[in-house]
Amino acid sequence: MAEFDKLFNELQKQSNIDKNVLLKMIEEKKKRVGAGYLTDMGALFLVASDLGITLDHLMTSDLTLKNLYIGANEITVLSRVFSIYPIQNYIKKEGTQGYYRKIILFDKDDFIKAILWDEKANLIESLNINPNTVLRIIKGYVKSDLNGRPVLHLSSRGSIEVVNDQDLIKNLPSIEEVTKDVSKIKSPKPFLSVRGSIKTEPKLSQFTKKDGSQGSVIQFYINDIDSDQAVRVAIWDNESKALENLQIGFIVRLINVRAKMLSYGEIELHGDAGTSFEIISKKIIHKTSPMTFRLLSIGPAQEKILSALLIDSMGRFYTLLAKNGAYNKLLSIKPDSLITCYPKEIIDSKIVCDDEKSIITKTLDDPIFPKIQSLLLKIKDTKNVDHPVFIEAIALSHASIKDVTTKDGSIIKKAEIIIGDETGERKMVAWRDLSILLEGISPGEKLRISAIMPQMLGNNELIFILRPYSSIEKITI
Repeated sequence: MAEFDKLFNELQKQSNIDKNVLLKMIEEKKKRVGAGYLTDMGALFLVASDLGITLDHLMTSDLTLKNLYIGANEITVLSRVFSIYPIQNYIKKEGTQGYYRKIILFDKDDFIKAILWDEKANLIESLNINPNTVLRIIKGYVKSDLNGRPVLHLSSRGSIEVVNDQDLIKNLPSIEEVTKDVSKIKSPKPFLSVRGSIKTEPKLSQFTKKDGSQGSVIQFYINDIDSDQAVRVAIWDNESKALENLQIGFIVRLINVRAKMLSYGEIELHGDAGTSFEIISKKIIHKTSPMTFRLLSIGPAQEKILSALLIDSMGRFYTLLAKNGAYNKLLSIKPDSLITCYPKEIIDSKIVCDDEKSIITKTLDDPIFPKIQSLLLKIKDTKNVDHPVFIEAIALSHASIKDVTTKDGSIIKKAEIIIGDETGERKMVAWRDLSILLEGISPGEKLRISAIMPQMLGNNELIFILRPYSSIEKITI
């Protein structure tokens, strides 16, 4: 905070305002204007502006994105390119036409929008800048957008350098390193790179916008690797030629999409003109040698398929889909048993078995495979967990079961119940056929709840979501 202290002392000297009063003014500015995005430094600049005081401030060292503050001027930023948008036109105050281009930058801490004005927009092509390129933006300035978030701007006074220094480059994560599997997206987020398998044929639709211009949207579903469910993707007004090559079964990376939480708790991915696509490979399906796991949980039957959660000796989770003969065999096996699978196919962390002989129970136990008891957590310890959890809790309410209309007009069931232990209380939610798991539960009953997913909602409320491999057992106290 050396820079803040230096400027604060300067502002106090010029304004002759008491230190505590000035600090209070900065805090009030953050609450009133910042909307959660304004830093102490940014608020200090705005307070100085309100007082009619100009603070001369020049940053010559490279800033990280988390250190950008609204009101910063003449700054140098080192970051990597996440996404590049097409050039757009605008009308200047004097009536002439100008143009600009938006790009998204990221580093190990944050993402931010940057606007390149007029001739600076052409630097993308002239410097051969692409997603993953490391840049140094020189003499930029930071303003707030309509939502109070900081946006980096570069106009005629500034410049861009492509960074080739490997020591600097290796300290910035690549797009590949920040890419997440679709199954890991649990809450709304603005800047994402996600990986998944195309499940449905991409469909392109044209429409007329309110201003009379033409718009387009391409829609498809990508597999949620953990549960064999799918996530809807909608990409708006994107002219990328890569869209034409998307086919069912391809493993793809979608760069610069945002996750949107629907009213019934599911996630959709939305992209725009700045979304790009990479085809990683065709669907990865391969035969494997036998694999041994501990069986942790078996979910309810759904369309003649049983889903189960497995864990290997390294503590990695897998989803087992049992069909045909494997379906009946799995029903005869108790959780906590060790099993050996002879999969028909493996797709990432999803294992498919369809023959009775493809699942064999092991008679001798092996303590190297984690047992259910060792995986039990208290509710307070599930906040930052991104894998299935196991808890013992008391039902605090009856299940509320109702019909919900989805965006496409279909009607699905949603069940909710409140559970708690000595460390806290949480809502547990089941969708569609999984609502059967919450039926018949009464307040006061002790439950062992296996393989549920913590999910953070947009209002920072943590809930538990039942998955196809989840199970609930009533415990006699």
